[in-house]
Amino acid sequence: MSGEELENMQDEGLDLELTLVSAVRPAKSDLEVLLASNLAHATFSKPLDKIRLILETFMLLPPEMREKIATLEERNRAERLYRVAVSLSTVVQYPTVRGELDVFGSVGWCFPPEQAAEHLSFIKNIYRIDTDLDLDELTKDGPGSPGWRRYLVELYHALTRNTCSVLFIKMVTSEFIVTAMPFALELSRRVFQQFIGREAWTESLTVLRGGKPQTSAEEPFQ
Repeated sequence: MSGEELENMQDEGLDLELTLVSAVRPAKSDLEVLLASNLAHATFSKPLDKIRLILETFMLLPPEMREKIATLEERNRAERLYRVAVSLSTVVQYPTVRGELDVFGSVGWCFPPEQAAEHLSFIKNIYRIDTDLDLDELTKDGPGSPGWRRYLVELYHALTRNTCSVLFIKMVTSEFIVTAMPFALELSRRVFQQFIGREAWTESLTVLRGGKPQTSAEEPFQ
């Protein structure tokens, strides 16, 4: 047998192996492609957008799939963090002629003031907001206390006023990012491990960079 004939047989064997692998492995679902695409976009996004995209990816899962990777408490927390992330992503600014330090803005919260203490529980810092109440008295017992919960309601209203400094809003946003990011990344890891195959992920990155996706499928890797 010549070397050329041996090489042809090896090529035919490889083609047969690939065909058999494709036959026994499930094809990528539309949901898998969508999940991979969302997480790929999140990878290259700014921190606040990254959190929002990861939480949206988690919420794309049907309820039974979300229950598989997250407890009820975690699922509820994801919903709360998502509302805050969307709110902080849609800040309305009112620029003045005196420069960036004097730019004002307001936050349009996606939840009512009655839920402020629950949604803003990530806040551990004391911000000197404009209020008729005694902040020192409200916050003396620390996060979780009745006074602190009232402080969070006051903070909720302060951030909606058009006299609120954008720098102040950025400080609150930074505190949110530092608190929410570890949780969002953990959800991202779980979604990735359970529901996204290597090939779907690679294709999403390729498309994001302007390339052409491949066609073979692989099982989600653990």
